[in-house]
Amino acid sequence: MACKSALPLDAKDDAEVSPQVQGPCNRRYTKKLERELAALKKKHQQLASMNTLTEKTNRQLLEDADEEYCQTHDGHERPMIESEDEENEHPSLLFSSSIKTKRIIEPDASKTLRKQGTVRKPVWSSSPPHLNLVTVSFDHRSKRPRSNSPDNSAPSRSKRACTIMHGEKGSNLRDYSGVAKSVIHEVLLRYENRIFTINAYPDEKTQSEIVCELWDEVSASVEQKFELTPALQSMIKKRGARCRGNIRDRIQPLIAPAYGFQVSDKKKIHQANKNLYVMLLTGGAFSFKTPGDRYRRFENKIIFQAICACWFKNQKTPGIKYSDDYDPIKPESVALIITVLENCIDEWASGKFVPKPLDEDVQRPRYLAHLADIRKWCKANPKVTGNILKRWHNGARSSTGVKAKQMATGYLNDEEEETRVMADLEGRTGETDSEDDDDDAENDATGDEE
Repeated sequence: MACKSALPLDAKDDAEVSPQVQGPCNRRYTKKLERELAALKKKHQQLASMNTLTEKTNRQLLEDADEEYCQTHDGHERPMIESEDEENEHPSLLFSSSIKTKRIIEPDASKTLRKQGTVRKPVWSSSPPHLNLVTVSFDHRSKRPRSNSPDNSAPSRSKRACTIMHGEKGSNLRDYSGVAKSVIHEVLLRYENRIFTINAYPDEKTQSEIVCELWDEVSASVEQKFELTPALQSMIKKRGARCRGNIRDRIQPLIAPAYGFQVSDKKKIHQANKNLYVMLLTGGAFSFKTPGDRYRRFENKIIFQAICACWFKNQKTPGIKYSDDYDPIKPESVALIITVLENCIDEWASGKFVPKPLDEDVQRPRYLAHLADIRKWCKANPKVTGNILKRWHNGARSSTGVKAKQMATGYLNDEEEETRVMADLEGRTGETDSEDDDDDAENDATGDEE
């Protein structure tokens, strides 16, 4: 112990400079100091790591609190609050400990950090805000009161985020709830109806325009504005392929009975199906009322059957829900039916039924070509073709049990009634209600004198 008391404090440095003068006591003391220094460095690293982790965790908790506050306060942002506790030199370190369900560090640990000099005071880029706020608990289950100061009120957001159910990704309609789900569902239905009646194969730009237009339209109808996210746009656009696939599924069962295709394992039947396939697709014969002699184009009975199956299956289908878009049936709708019919007939090209997907790159040119042909057909005799399209609508609507709309008409619909009205008004001034009575009285007086 005598040798330790005689050793100066900077014995380590002396030992490194003059190793030849070191004794056994000096070496032992030097090693002890080195061990203590290593332990202090290790503890310092642990504290620094804990501080970094705490700051990251608190930032995440602040973001979660901001998001939850926004959802529970109609889009308002959570006001920034500065702690007035003078003892708490770093409020962010205590933020996580004040949330009951997400304890990260204990208050005692933060005091230890302050005593060891590892906590820094927050640096403000400008003077810290002074808000006239009541004391607020950061319990995530409680709602934060709003500021009473008009100058520091939280800015409101113009659009609200659609509420996604817990644990869901938001890629399907069932992932949403509340008013937002109703808005999304109505947009999906209207988007499908656009595919059926206006453009069955819109390009990417047109799809985005339709989605934005319908989103604003439906949001305005419920008097609430929701944010249209990229995920929602993608989900709505995918309905185009889905609804065209539904059209194909409803038309497929009609093909064999309407045209005479047969299901069999016999080669003779297969060859007959091939011959029928070639005949139907030659010059678009499948659309004629009688394909064999090519009589009355676009009047084959399967077109009306497909219209009923696709849009008038029941009282909740698009033909009833959006009846104005189907009265009369539009050329764009007929073109979609013809396009899908052609694809379904292609499934019999080998002589037996082989399912064929609706390839958008193949079907879009076909759809545009059929649409051009149908428009020419309509222009050839607008009165006759207009009556055909009208008859298809009325017949399909009646098949659902819903009566056709009745136009309100008056009673002056012929020349006889118009002549009667003119005779009633002739020779009158209309200035009094007793014109007819005066004339009758005058006639009676003349008769008495005679």
